[in-house]
Amino acid sequence: MIKLRDVKKDYGSVRALNGISFEISKGEIAAFLGPNGAGKTTTMRIISNYFPASSGEVLIKGAGPAEGRRFIGYMPESNPLYPEMFVEDYLRYVLKLRGIKGGAGLKNAVENCALNGVMSKKIGELSKGYRQRVGLAASIVHDPEILILDEPTIGLDPNQIREIRALIKELGSEKTVIISTHILTEAEAVATRILIVKDGVLVMDSPADQIESRFSSGIVVVFEHLPDNLEELRKIKGVENITSGEKDIEIAYAEGRDIRGDVFSLCAARKWKLLEMYTRKKGLEEIFKTLTSENGVGEASEPGESR
Repeated sequence: MIKLRDVKKDYGSVRALNGISFEISKGEIAAFLGPNGAGKTTTMRIISNYFPASSGEVLIKGAGPAEGRRFIGYMPESNPLYPEMFVEDYLRYVLKLRGIKGGAGLKNAVENCALNGVMSKKIGELSKGYRQRVGLAASIVHDPEILILDEPTIGLDPNQIREIRALIKELGSEKTVIISTHILTEAEAVATRILIVKDGVLVMDSPADQIESRFSSGIVVVFEHLPDNLEELRKIKGVENITSGEKDIEIAYAEGRDIRGDVFSLCAARKWKLLEMYTRKKGLEEIFKTLTSENGVGEASEPGESR
């Protein structure tokens, strides 16, 4: 559905994107994460044809952004609404801008976003949660195949956040969704795919259900009595560090290795009484911090970009 290949974006002498490449297939809900100014909004605006890339290839269902934009519904973080307009008039106005007469698309958007009770109200009279719903309805009123949502739950209370998340998951069963968010629990709750960008470069792209297994940080070994000669464990290929506790140790090892069998064999050979051995996995928050923290943070923001 969406394909980016070596996409770069420059603002004068500032490079906001430095060779972004990824593909998102139909039916995926992709969470696009990164520190402020990392390039998330720039990428989403390029995909939605808000402005062009400086170089690289962007394909939407095999077409360029100018043609592919008709397949896209885009809800920017600013959620540009007209507070003096009535909800129904605004949604019909959005349809008119797209050259579409009201019909099934309008009815479905209103029902999906639970706006039936406020159609005759002015947007300015609505709560923040309902205004977000109106913005979301405007992005799906033409029944797009691809939905791009930039911080859709920002400023909402916990109940409103749960409602919007549920709606995004429901829409994701039929559409391809890209969601940008600073709330990592939100990404974990709704996404089937996690992408992390830093300094305009994609530093992680993984199915959501494989993140922990791919980013295992080590194993914990619990003994009945802590052995004296633990240094022998350091000889196992792939072992990078050992941290000792009262009766347990944590072994950090190289990515791509599985040292559990070697550790168990050594413990058996030395007759160390092993009570338990388990993998300690990193959560998304720890992974995000590792991939985006210092060692080169200092993202270039696009004009007007807070992300």
